[in-house]
Amino acid sequence: MKTENKLLYQFNELAQSHPDDLAVRFYNSSTNIQEVTYGWLYREAARVSNTLTNKYRLPSGEGVGIFLETSLSAISSIYGIWLAHGVIVSLPLPTRKNDLDYYLFRLRTIINQTNLRFIIAGNVSERMLSKLDVKVTVIQSDQMVKKNKILVNNNYINNSDEVSLIQYTSGSTSSPKGVRLSHNAVANNVESIKECLDLNNKSKALGWLPLSHDMGLIGTVLLPVYSKCEVTLFPPMRFILNPKIWVQLLSKYKITVTIGPNFAYNLCARKFPEELLSTIDLRSLQHCLVGSEPVKSKTLEDFIHKFKKAGLRAESLKPCYGLAENVVAVSIFKQECAFIEEPHPGSNGNGNRNQFVSMGKPLQGILVAIMDNSGKLLSDNQLGEIAIKGHSLMSGYVGKNPEYTFTKDGWYLTGDLGWKINGQLYIAGRKSDVIIRSGVNYYAHDIENELNDLEGLRQGGIVCFGVTDDEIGTERIIIWVEIHLSRKAGKYELENEINNRVFKRFGFKPDRIEIFHKRVIPKTSSGKIRRFHCKDIYLKNQRT
Repeated sequence: MKTENKLLYQFNELAQSHPDDLAVRFYNSSTNIQEVTYGWLYREAARVSNTLTNKYRLPSGEGVGIFLETSLSAISSIYGIWLAHGVIVSLPLPTRKNDLDYYLFRLRTIINQTNLRFIIAGNVSERMLSKLDVKVTVIQSDQMVKKNKILVNNNYINNSDEVSLIQYTSGSTSSPKGVRLSHNAVANNVESIKECLDLNNKSKALGWLPLSHDMGLIGTVLLPVYSKCEVTLFPPMRFILNPKIWVQLLSKYKITVTIGPNFAYNLCARKFPEELLSTIDLRSLQHCLVGSEPVKSKTLEDFIHKFKKAGLRAESLKPCYGLAENVVAVSIFKQECAFIEEPHPGSNGNGNRNQFVSMGKPLQGILVAIMDNSGKLLSDNQLGEIAIKGHSLMSGYVGKNPEYTFTKDGWYLTGDLGWKINGQLYIAGRKSDVIIRSGVNYYAHDIENELNDLEGLRQGGIVCFGVTDDEIGTERIIIWVEIHLSRKAGKYELENEINNRVFKRFGFKPDRIEIFHKRVIPKTSSGKIRRFHCKDIYLKNQRT
């Protein structure tokens, strides 16, 4: 028996009942702004669907790659693939920070793992695909069939447990894995976020994250459309080159909800010109979701301090926790107060004196537990592995070696360490990021955070990792630092400063410090540091 695809049903319903309402505003520049309605977006999606089904005979349930910059074509392709009963596979685009060889290897792996035969791309993307030596049919986004018949019955699927989307993990702590998500899982997570934030047709969203990122695809496309709220999008590179554009558009369009990683809020707090604050009005802003990477209390404090003059309310900042294996979101901080902090449960004597920000309580339909290594449930304020269960969990990974763990009771073990207090979730870090030195646990990101304001440090230009040393029977701590050539102090002075800071804060000195004047730290397509790959590079260099 056929069942309804909730997200497509809403899309179809809006196109039928509100065809002339503004759906998406695409802001490329002050002189290049496109505004499209639900009716237009549906007609374009129908063209994509008709191209896939009539011209390419796409079988139901087959994956179709989207290899496009954030654009109206990308959005219509998302819904067009679903209208054709296909599976969305959003492919990461290269960035300036990518190791090109690794990027091409990753892209080729995704295409082969998902058995892609069709990829929707633009001209630039097609040239990149030509470097891969893979057999795929590239469908140009501007060459869809002109027929755009409204597909009124295509919002039904054979089974709500069918796969609707394959999204890849960032690969910051292991090889990227393809997460298979059902129609039900995606719709349930979107619905839970909508209810948590009380989004409706009076809400206004703003986003710039790439659509290959779960926060970009789910948070800035599927969520606003499902919630009937208009969304303004602009290209990720516009933000990287000019961070203040984010704040200016928040003000210009009276945005109520936006989303971004910690580093983006940090950039705006540091770089937004003081003289422009009088031109900014953030009184409409209700939800600033902060996630994707460790959320720092200093970043939140700096952002609030910077923009309170522009009407920003402290309670608007909402740290959140999520992962691709649960679509996007697990918990969101939502209280009528500023964010709250707690010390690390094991802060006595192990150097972890940081205050950790609450990620809030689990969304409706999602359960969170803390477990020890034996699978035993831990009580409040006890550190352990975060496990989740609920209606948004993945169906599994793509490929023969899934490398994921479910307990006998159906809990998914995330690989993240954390604890709970009064239902509020706190994240300590990844299990794989723990460095054990002389029997004491240290978190790599704590050490990095202590050095983040070094003079001349490149953005994201510091990484700490542990290397096992059999001779001394413990792990050696290695720090890599990327410094701008303009830094005045020399290498010796910088090493001294790093040693002194780490010793004062943690009681030891790093075993090795390596300083670079160029970009050498490998990152994922979403800009996260690939710590495990740094370790591999270091070990290979030691052997040669």
